[in-house]
Amino acid sequence: MKIIGDIMSQRYCLILFMKVILLMIPASRNSIAECGDHINKDSGILKYPAVGRGPQYPSYIDCSWVFETPGTSIVLKFTSFSIESDHDLVYIRDGKSKMSPLLGQYSGDTLPPILTTSTNKAFIHFTSDGTVSKDGFSLDWFTVDNGISLDIVISY
Repeated sequence: MKIIGDIMSQRYCLILFMKVILLMIPASRNSIAECGDHINKDSGILKYPAVGRGPQYPSYIDCSWVFETPGTSIVLKFTSFSIESDHDLVYIRDGKSKMSPLLGQYSGDTLPPILTTSTNKAFIHFTSDGTVSKDGFSLDWFTVDNGISLDIVISY
């Protein structure tokens, strides 16, 4: 009985040791999360993380959303914003790629300003590191045509 007890005790210690080691290993930087999209609607809401995906965004995220709308420009209005300051970042670009001109780079808990693109394209890129996860962000977007007053759209 003592031999069986010693074997079981050693096995338990090994399993416990393996669990502790696995908890110490960070998630892979190449993890792929369900995020990003190509959006061609004239208005809508972008919320990340999406409803039903958990209360906070995952670590090591790298998401991109490309907007190509039927109007002449796009208004982006953040309605909530809570990401880790200086480490997790949201980039807004005036065009459809990472190389398009930067409209703004944001982090923290302060709502970014209302942004308007110069064309009917926008690129939103969100990255996070592995330290702190927060609630994420939500934004409304509207397509603007030359004939529509921007003041009317912003006052929505």
